[in-house]
Formats: sequence, structure tokens, C-alpha cells
Amino acid sequence: MQWFHCFLLFIRLSLFKASPSDLPYSPACLGITVLVYVFAGEILLGEQRGLGLIILQIMVEILILGAISYIVLNFKQHTERFLQTLTALIGISLVISLVSIPIMLALPDAMVGNEVNPVTLQASLALLLWNLAVISLIFKRSFEISTLAAGFIAFNYFLIYELLLLNFF
Repeated sequence: MQWFHCFLLFIRLSLFKASPSDLPYSPACLGITVLVYVFAGEILLGEQRGLGLIILQIMVEILILGAISYIVLNFKQHTERFLQTLTALIGISLVISLVSIPIMLALPDAMVGNEVNPVTLQASLALLLWNLAVISLIFKRSFEISTLAAGFIAFNYFLIYELLLLNFF
């Protein structure tokens, strides 16, 4: 039951109406969120990748987000916020993935022959920007830094994550 409360907070976070500090300090909430996120990843990427690769991709994402969060929170002497911050980051990734499922199923394939479908590309870009904006907000509130610094960290997280995916997946 507590996880559903967390899920509602993830939705509020993804709508810029909540803060990571609103989440309960709950390792169980983080664990369930990761499991549901793997399930959502399987629905989104199952045709392109096997379950093992999807789990590995999610673990890389969690590792990068966790490392950034731990380093900055440790530097700012707020390590007690780590679990809530990581839970919030994975939770909003889950929400955005769940929103992406019907959108991506309704849209045509991104690549048709050698041409990129502009509608699918625009929808993917909008989802990406939404994701980065929410990650930036979580970083801003958890780390107590400026919006510009939080946006910089979120963008660099995205670059590192994508570079790893392109090179190893």
C-alpha cells in the first residue's frame, strides 16, 4: 500500500508539484519501483532487446544516477537524502516510461527505410526534455543548488548515459 502512495508522489513529481523530500524513507519503495520499472522497460524495449539487456541498461541508469546523487549529497553533507533522491529519480523514470508506452505504440516506427518519421522523433524529443526537466528539478531540490547547475548536471547525466549505451549496448 505504501508503494501506491509513492507512485502517486512520482506522478506529482513528474508534474513538478512535489519534491523528493515528500517521499517516505523506504528501501522497499525503491525496490518495488525498480521491479515495476523493469516491467515497463520490457514492454517498451522487449521487441528490440532481451530482458537481460533491459535489466543491465536499467542498472547502468541507476548506477549513474546513484553515483551522481551520492557524490553531490556527500559533498553537500546531506547523505541522508540519498534514498529519497534515488527513489524519486527512478520513480519519475517509471512514470515517464509508462506514459511513453501508449504514445510509442500509437506512433509509427521511428525509422522507415532510411527516413526518420518526424512525428515520432518530435514525440521522443518531448519525452526526453520532460524527463531531463524533472531530473533537473529533483537535483535542484535534493542538492539545494541553482536551476542552472541542476540542469547542467541532468544534461551531463544524459550524455554519460547515452555514451555508455551507444558504446556497450
